[in-house]
Amino acid sequence: MPENTSKRSFVQGFEAVVDSQRRLAIPKLWRLDSDTENTEFFLTLASGPSLEFYEIEEYARRQAIIKEMLKDEDSEFLASGSGMYSTTVKLDKQGRFVIPQILQEAAEIQTKVYCIGLMNFGRIYSEKIWLEKAPNKQKVIDFNRVFRSIQSVSETKVMVTETQ
Repeated sequence: MPENTSKRSFVQGFEAVVDSQRRLAIPKLWRLDSDTENTEFFLTLASGPSLEFYEIEEYARRQAIIKEMLKDEDSEFLASGSGMYSTTVKLDKQGRFVIPQILQEAAEIQTKVYCIGLMNFGRIYSEKIWLEKAPNKQKVIDFNRVFRSIQSVSETKVMVTETQ
């Protein structure tokens, strides 16, 4: 089996359990072979409420963009408020990290959670929030159907070009 040493992608969705010590194992598809017990991630409160889970470099990139956009005093004050709901977390030997109590409470996380991949970061929803907002109220995207449609449109364009 080839090593998973490529760039990290946060893909697919997973059910997971937060243990009594507030530890959550990141999904195996979100891990790299190079991850160690000291691999750090950034965890922050997001809308939903939910938690967002970033590689440190991706979070720094996003913060730089936000900082450029924030030029007035009110925006800077709002941005500084998010700092109290943000922290770095380290993996342990089993690929778990501890969710700080303030974030666990703010995101309404009890035991069961849903980890949703959003390509360059992951989002963690409590069972309550996920069941209220996601599957039963939003259309689930069938990506295979979308890709087939895109391929079909591309083939159609090629055929039109060839007949002209």
